Amino acid sequence: MRTVCFIGALAVLGALLGWVVGTWPQDRWPRRAPDPAVVVRDVVVTANGQWVVSTSAEETGIPPARDACQPAVRIWLRRLGAAPTGLQIRFFLVSERTQSLTITGVRARAHGHRPAVTRTQISAECPRDYVDFSDHERQWLDVALGANGATTRFGEAGTDERLELELGRGDTIELRLLLDAELPGPAQRWSLDLEFTVEGRKWYLPIAGPPGSFVLAPPLPEGAPTIHVGEGLPGTTTSPSE
Repeated sequence: MRTVCFIGALAVLGALLGWVVGTWPQDRWPRRAPDPAVVVRDVVVTANGQWVVSTSAEETGIPPARDACQPAVRIWLRRLGAAPTGLQIRFFLVSERTQSLTITGVRARAHGHRPAVTRTQISAECPRDYVDFSDHERQWLDVALGANGATTRFGEAGTDERLELELGRGDTIELRLLLDAELPGPAQRWSLDLEFTVEGRKWYLPIAGPPGSFVLAPPLPEGAPTIHVGEGLPGTTTSPSE
């Protein structure tokens, strides 16, 4: 008899607990907001075509081809240890449930730097780097890396302070992140996290590109030696081979 009463009491207690949990207000402790269930996919990183190196213009030498899109130019830049002064990072944000999501910025953290002082700028823009045929809705983020961390602005005009999204299950948004370094000094490697809120709670979602792809250097001061792919060294008439 006591066993039956004990089991009955447990059943009543379980039902009462289920009712409390189901009716507890969303914004009251101890209930926490559900995980946002969003993922980052297909990260593609493109340099802005402006590079800096630690060698002088004479030591850097003549580019191996006139066309910056040629593989020989990319190999040449890698051998020089060139770092871009800006990056365009494209990725897709996929929602796995219906939700309201507000992107508030990008968190950037430095992870070491190259000790060499940059001395020469290289202009090697390849127009094909910016051609794509994506048909997804696209949003732009401008991120400047400075002494106080990352400053993010949204929209093609770069004037909005946040991006509010209404996402359904399976919705995919294309994000284009334009990353520039405003902090003087050597090239640095960065890790990036997308900062957003769901139901008032802040989350960070890693943006994971290919290894070593988030390396950035500030541009050199105006008047610094600059080598243009397709032209000779500064102050010379020597041209690269065809």
